[in-house]
Amino acid sequence: SNASMLKPCELECCAHVDNDDAETFAGAMLALAQYHPMKVHGGCCGTNDTHMRAIARRMKAFYCGS
Repeated sequence: SNASMLKPCELECCAHVDNDDAETFAGAMLALAQYHPMKVHGGCCGTNDTHMRAIARRMKAFYCGS
């Protein structure tokens, strides 16, 4: 998943790596996982360890209740 809310055609011409807030990104990933269960979660352009940690926190809280 890409961490930017820009459309792919907008990203192609972008002169910088665009990414959104890690918590916003993690929330979107959790919402997606609720409709399309996934066993593997990851990132792509614009994601970093902050994004991945946010996903892990959200998933743990949702699935394990902590």
